Amino acid sequence: MKKLGGLLIIIISLIVSVLLVKSFEDRKKSFTGEKLLFFPSGKFIQGVACGYNNFLADLLWIRGGVYYGGQKSKHGSLEYLNHIFNVITDLDPKFINAYTTGGMFLFDDLHSLEMSMKLLDKGIYNNPTNWYVPFMKGFILYLAEKYDLAYRWFMVASLYETGKGLAFKFANWCLQKEMGPEMTLKFWENIYNTTENRWMRGKAVKGISRVILYAAVKYKRENGEWPENIVVLVKSGYLPYVPSLGGKYFLFKEGEVLW
Repeated sequence: MKKLGGLLIIIISLIVSVLLVKSFEDRKKSFTGEKLLFFPSGKFIQGVACGYNNFLADLLWIRGGVYYGGQKSKHGSLEYLNHIFNVITDLDPKFINAYTTGGMFLFDDLHSLEMSMKLLDKGIYNNPTNWYVPFMKGFILYLAEKYDLAYRWFMVASLYETGKGLAFKFANWCLQKEMGPEMTLKFWENIYNTTENRWMRGKAVKGISRVILYAAVKYKRENGEWPENIVVLVKSGYLPYVPSLGGKYFLFKEGEVLW
């Protein structure tokens, strides 16, 4: 009888938790500030999850992807991203992808370096020996042109990285700011090749496109015309090489980057 009672409590708690998560995204209605007030914090969900924290974090991760994709497709607001990623990481403090993806989204989409740094600091605190969270923090600081801080966090990441020594290489590049285009290209290539997250892959394509366009604009400013193609940018020293992702090369035509 006691076992049956315990099982009922677990089932009821799980159902309640799933319903709470479901309230996060309603396909029939748009998000409002009032609605978010009824979306609970991670600590509240923990209280009724009965040990299913990781399962609920995964559900929220999927729902968060639906929210992000829906809002991006209709050019809507992404103001709730910070809350969403914090709830996910409250439920599962070891969810590395939530910290790194969240950190990039908060910086790139919400244009908030402060929110991005707070989420990544949370990830570093909860995963002190993981190399990728401080590595991502270093790169976002690099994009924000805070090179000294970026260098420090790349060095922190290098202490825990095993294998390619990517973090140490990026730390050295931070000291040579003129090598920025190569560093940025290699970072986005690494992101694309190491993630299955289609939104992060999309950001990699967008990031490389920005580097190419910046180089092309600089070429036009100094030469009075657009470069004929990316090879011209490489031969003229504006890009270190012709970038590609997944075996597919980028193209430049009449002021537009194509992939």
